[in-house]
Formats: sequence, structure tokens, C-alpha cells
Amino acid sequence: MIASLLVVVAAVAPMGMRAEMRSCGPLSAIEQEYAASSVVLVGQVVAITKQLREWPEPDVTGERLQLLYRVATIQVEKRWKGAAAQTIDVQTCEQCTVGVQFELGERWVVFAGGEQPATSDCGRTLLESDPRYPVTVEWLEKQTPIPLANIQMQPTRRATLDGARLIWRR
Repeated sequence: MIASLLVVVAAVAPMGMRAEMRSCGPLSAIEQEYAASSVVLVGQVVAITKQLREWPEPDVTGERLQLLYRVATIQVEKRWKGAAAQTIDVQTCEQCTVGVQFELGERWVVFAGGEQPATSDCGRTLLESDPRYPVTVEWLEKQTPIPLANIQMQPTRRATLDGARLIWRR
């Protein structure tokens, strides 16, 4: 049922539909988007994979809708929220009209939520060439960023049966 509805909507939708014409509703204030996001960062897309996932709830016929998701691995340049790692995987719906079209090499400001960070085109996730990008980054610069992990390895000596050897530890 839902799958047929999605096919009909996709067939009827005009090809040149602008983002403002989608049913996202009004854009929330940046303060609200920031508070609701578990990940906020600026970074560059270094890898893209695709995954087919089932919708958690079956439709009225008892079938589960399958959607294709795009997962972008982003090299973090600056982070305001989220785990301190050099890269992060952010997912978006590939087949949805609100899916973010991440491409290799592009630079993005990302607002994502969830245990497996997910984003859509309805929020403030923006490509660097978007006219709203500089204003968004300027607002973020006034927030306190989380520093990137700086793990320094320290050598220690450990005696073994064969003699002393260096062991690197964090």
C-alpha cells in the first residue's frame, strides 16, 4: 500500500520541483535544530555506501516497505556535537524526496540525530555552495565546539621472556 503510494507520488511529481515546494513544513529555528541534533559538524564526504532497509512497521497488507539509504562517511573538520572521532557515518533516505544527495568530495554542515546519525533535506544540513551555509556556520562558530580526538601514543618498555620490547599505549 505505502509502496504503491510512493510510486504514484514519484510519478506525478514534476521533475524540476524546488526544495521549498516539498512538504517539510517551515524550517525550525537554528537553536531548536541544534538542540534536537545529536551530531552537528562541518566536514567533507570521503565515502558513500548504500543500504537496503526494511521499514519497521508492516503496511496494511502485512508487507514491509524497503527503502534504499545512502550512508556518507564524513571526514570531520569541526564538531560541535557528537562523538569525538575523525570520521562519522551519516545516513539519509536515498529514495525519499527529502533525502540529502551527498556526493564524494563535497563539504557539508551536518545536523543529524539518532543513535545511527540520520539527516534529511528538511533541516539545516547544507552543502557548502548553499547560500544559507555561511550564515549557519557563522552561528555555529559562536557555539563551543568539541575538540577532535588527539590520541598520542606513548612508548613503554615491557620485559618478556625474549627480552625487553617496546609496547605502544594510549
